[in-house]
Amino acid sequence: MHHRRISVGVSLEEAKEMCKDNYAFFQDHLQELYAKYPGRFLIIKDSDVVDTMDSFDAAFNAAKNKYELGSFLIQECTSEIPVLNFATYNVSFAEV
Repeated sequence: MHHRRISVGVSLEEAKEMCKDNYAFFQDHLQELYAKYPGRFLIIKDSDVVDTMDSFDAAFNAAKNKYELGSFLIQECTSEIPVLNFATYNVSFAEV
């Protein structure tokens, strides 16, 4: 496991809502997305696939250079909806 420290461009509440909406889009369109993008890493923004890449790292790097962090979802396109066991958020505050 590795950790990345990033600054999110939207509020935490906005990011959670966008993630929820984008993941619902993925779930609702899984069959058609898998038919079109099997095994690819989808960049989903505003409930739409805006790009696909061969790896998570490639998708993350492409998306972070184009969109505000927290405003998109990267999801591997598999034939079944993955079971999410848990998610964690690590927020750090520093005095400036």
